[in-house]
Amino acid sequence: MSLPPSISVHGKAAIVTGASRGPGRDIALELASRGANICITYTAESSTVLAEEFAKDVRKYGVDACNVQIDLAGPDCGKKVIDGALRGLKTLIPHLASEGARIINISSVATKYPVSGLNMYGTSKAALERLTRQWAVELAKTHHLTVNAINCGVLDKEPSIVPSEAVVQAREGIMSVTSAAHRIGTGDDLAQNVAFLASEGSRWINGQVICGNGGVTYF
Repeated sequence: MSLPPSISVHGKAAIVTGASRGPGRDIALELASRGANICITYTAESSTVLAEEFAKDVRKYGVDACNVQIDLAGPDCGKKVIDGALRGLKTLIPHLASEGARIINISSVATKYPVSGLNMYGTSKAALERLTRQWAVELAKTHHLTVNAINCGVLDKEPSIVPSEAVVQAREGIMSVTSAAHRIGTGDDLAQNVAFLASEGSRWINGQVICGNGGVTYF
């Protein structure tokens, strides 16, 4: 079924980090179903086969898919993440579409709700929200793109970097304050928000942190 132009991403190229599993997988599949070609990035060598198999699933939608392994492990990974993101963005910009490109960052309610065991995770996501607003100011007019972030809650497919005991604690707390429904979010909940921000219909949204977390936070 063809989608209205305002919510289609047909013909666009999407680089989805961590796309071989978890929420990244859901995002990649949703974008592929709407017509986007997908670049799948992953970290561990052990995920290579998984990424290759996933690329086959993506191509079933009639789009192209490629895999890129990115290893950020090591004692200096924090510095390398920041430096690499900044260098990577500058390298990527010349290759972005001349009109209508999107940068969509994934943040977390951990930026506003402190949870034991999530010190670095919550802090890094807060920094990402700040960087989102900075890039929105610096890049939007000069490169004809928008930069936004989605602040999501605990999902049913959590990244492995989050300690399991912290996830259990966060799930219990978040379900008690989620106003949309008494459940945690799903990868599809997040993917739908990403797909909209990637579409032409979101062209007038820039520098925003969207609270796509079922009403856990409102700002």
